[in-house]
Amino acid sequence: MVIQRVYVDGKIFNITGSGYEPKGEAIFDGKTIDPLNHPELLFSGRIAAFCANARLSFLEETSTWKIAGDPTEAAILVLSEKIGFRYDALEQEAPKIFELPFDYQKKYHATIRAVDGKNFLTIIGAPEEVFELCKSVWHKDEIKTLNEEKKKELEAVFHKLAQNGFRVVAYAINQDTGRSVDGNAIPPLTFVGFFGMNDALRVEVKEAMQKVREADMRVVNELAEKLARASVFARVTPDHKLRIIQAYRKRGEIVAMTGDGVNDAPSLVAADLGVAMGKIGTEVAKEASDIVLLDDNFASIVSATEEGRNIYKTVKKVLTFLFSTSIGEVINISGALVLKWPIPLLPSQIIWLNFITDGFLTAALAMEPKEKGLMQGKFERPKKWIVDSFMARRMLLMAPVMGLGTLYMFSQYFEADLTKGWTVALTTMAVFQWFNAWNCRSESKSIFQMNPFSNMYLVGATAVVICLQLAAVYTPFLQKILHTSPLSLSEWFIIIPITGSIILVEEIRKFFYRRKINIT
Repeated sequence: MVIQRVYVDGKIFNITGSGYEPKGEAIFDGKTIDPLNHPELLFSGRIAAFCANARLSFLEETSTWKIAGDPTEAAILVLSEKIGFRYDALEQEAPKIFELPFDYQKKYHATIRAVDGKNFLTIIGAPEEVFELCKSVWHKDEIKTLNEEKKKELEAVFHKLAQNGFRVVAYAINQDTGRSVDGNAIPPLTFVGFFGMNDALRVEVKEAMQKVREADMRVVNELAEKLARASVFARVTPDHKLRIIQAYRKRGEIVAMTGDGVNDAPSLVAADLGVAMGKIGTEVAKEASDIVLLDDNFASIVSATEEGRNIYKTVKKVLTFLFSTSIGEVINISGALVLKWPIPLLPSQIIWLNFITDGFLTAALAMEPKEKGLMQGKFERPKKWIVDSFMARRMLLMAPVMGLGTLYMFSQYFEADLTKGWTVALTTMAVFQWFNAWNCRSESKSIFQMNPFSNMYLVGATAVVICLQLAAVYTPFLQKILHTSPLSLSEWFIIIPITGSIILVEEIRKFFYRRKINIT
């Protein structure tokens, strides 16, 4: 937030500089000027220093300026320093004797300071509220009555600044008042001018907003200031912000709230996700939020959303793989019990499948590259249960194929040689899992359309589990632990086509699913 325009005594001064760094120049009529030669600008800077209830500090470790207090008042303090005033010096010259903090109902902040033996009242706030309190207008040589014509002229200046994208605050004075004022009985004020503030958009915001629109998300600005034209909520109080968030959530929307001030704390807590600004945010806002944005960059929120969607998708892929294979094992063993056959998979073999085979493949599947189009179109909303009906149907389609396929292969061998039956069952279920891991890379795209080398972790994990399975079948040490025996090449030629059926089943499902959602 930075003040770039100062309107006073019919003149508009441009103020350069960025952020909260107290460095900048004053420009009038296209020329850089010395504020000392413009009493009206000096007077505005003095009022700014009187009103600003904030502090600035320079952080050596990050080479940035840190504020303590409201960002708006910090911007006003920075303006006063650019014009040449120092808050500490003014505090000694004109000590504060009374303050009426900013009130979201009255929309102004008032201070009284002792200046030359008089009580000097300054008020800064919403233009329409300040107008109502003013009876006169300040000029460097005299004070004139604020008539309707002059009021309309000032309102036109206010609206022009607002239409140009500035946040506008007005400031007014009473140069001889009591030692305190009642918020409900402010003495007549003299209008002085406007401060036009701007919070410039970063260059990356345009691209970020485009991503937001494509992702079917909405950005809603909740502003305390008045805007002439904008698709925002304007003139909102902390209570308004809270009610807006509650209304969106009641409609079933997922709401993320960004904020930096103390007044944003209730809304940050109420939102599904509270995001505080790390650089300019107050400690209260940071404590109330779920996430602190270290770079204060809107584009980072959009990038985080994309990463969140990717994580959500990845978790669902991994769970689909784990649950479908586990249910397949349950179906396999349950079927044998119903048929009063020997158990097809021994405890040591189940441990091997779940911790060795599944372990490598699950870790590799979790490293699947980010899908394209995550930020395009509607994204499925997280439900109460992460395993939704679509995932459940996929699992219940794949699990019987693996469970019954393994049971069938076991039935062909166990009567003649039980150890051979166990070996065939273990190997069949393991190969089912190899193929199923590749199935689970995408819920809609065919594995034949995907580059197998785009996930080298899965390529490597598949190679590792193949080698480990061969070791389980052919090495005496693991044969003793897992109760296996060597398989012939012909037996492998039977196992592989049977287990390949899981790819056929899933490819058929994906084909009809793509047709349903119109994906080629």
